[in-house]
Amino acid sequence: MISIGRSTEGRDIPVQFAGTGYARLRILVLAGQHGDEKPSSHGVAALTREAATGSLDLRRAHVALAPVLNPDGAERRSRENASGIDLNRDHQVLAAPETRALHRFVRSWRPHLIVDAHSYPPRRRRLLEQGMILCHDVFVETATHPNALQALSGDSAEHFVGWFKERLGSRGFRVDRYTLVREGDRVRHGTLDVRDARNGLALRYGIPTVLLECREPVRGEGVNGMERAAKAVRMALHEILAWSQENAALLTRRPESPGRSVTLRPRYRTRAGGRGRARLDVIDATTGEVRNVPLPGEYRDAVEMKRVVPLPYAYAVPKSETSLMTVLERHGFQGGAPPRPADAPLDDYVLFRADGRSGPALAVHLEPRSQFGLARHPELFRRPPLAGSYPVLRVE
Repeated sequence: MISIGRSTEGRDIPVQFAGTGYARLRILVLAGQHGDEKPSSHGVAALTREAATGSLDLRRAHVALAPVLNPDGAERRSRENASGIDLNRDHQVLAAPETRALHRFVRSWRPHLIVDAHSYPPRRRRLLEQGMILCHDVFVETATHPNALQALSGDSAEHFVGWFKERLGSRGFRVDRYTLVREGDRVRHGTLDVRDARNGLALRYGIPTVLLECREPVRGEGVNGMERAAKAVRMALHEILAWSQENAALLTRRPESPGRSVTLRPRYRTRAGGRGRARLDVIDATTGEVRNVPLPGEYRDAVEMKRVVPLPYAYAVPKSETSLMTVLERHGFQGGAPPRPADAPLDDYVLFRADGRSGPALAVHLEPRSQFGLARHPELFRRPPLAGSYPVLRVE
């Protein structure tokens, strides 16, 4: 057991290693970003105890288990950390010491797969209005931001999700792809934003990141409900660890070089040809029976690329933009690239090369018209970037 850092109030953030230390395949399992999500933390803690006894089959993997990323929130039974920061919305600015510690660990240990375990409340206002309560033991989803260059995407992601549903379903658990009904009755699979761990880590480091959402017990289910939820997380992790070892070649292969363009405004849309309304198993709020029903609203299950731009040679950030520079340093972006002979004088700027695997992440963060860029955080700039004074330059 090691500590990868300290929380806002000085508590250790523990990580337990398991498996074969010299294995090529490295897997990070984390939980407890939200301190009030007990089932997911309990499930990962149970896996940690199994690992300590040697009962897990990890002959082909080295695994890092982090059951409580937000120890201050866990102590308070609070979603946020002690400073009121939602850690799973902090993977872009990295304002909290807990998320900074996680990113430092990821950069140093370089896992080939990250599993982020959470818990979800089955009673959702929009569905309750339709008499529906979510009943799935586990929802699963992979990274969906189109610039996240990682092994689990496209057909490989579809195959993984299908395999996972079948395997965990055969063990008596109800499983499906993570599905949300949002404002305006838009049905989609989570978010494309890069503030959360699923998309933020995959975009920044090119590491496949899998989201697990286990069902929180509702009133009346008591201890049995909590035990089933924790067991669902533990069994889901068992299956993912087994799949990862069987597919180590996919996860550890040399990553493809990123292209020279990046999309700045991705959005969910209805798949070409349409697939009708999404159907999902739910509990009837009146009868308590499980029914398979169409969800209200338009089903948007495809990602559309909007406003594609070529990557420049580098981005030039003024040295005077100290807050912006701090965020880039927290992400481990390397500044100080040499200017090319044809470049205009850039003595008051720091150049960040937009090549290699960091190029797409830099573009998403620094392009002024990026939907999920740092420009939406005016507190990071000396002057509001939307007032016609965006300070970051493209160096072609």
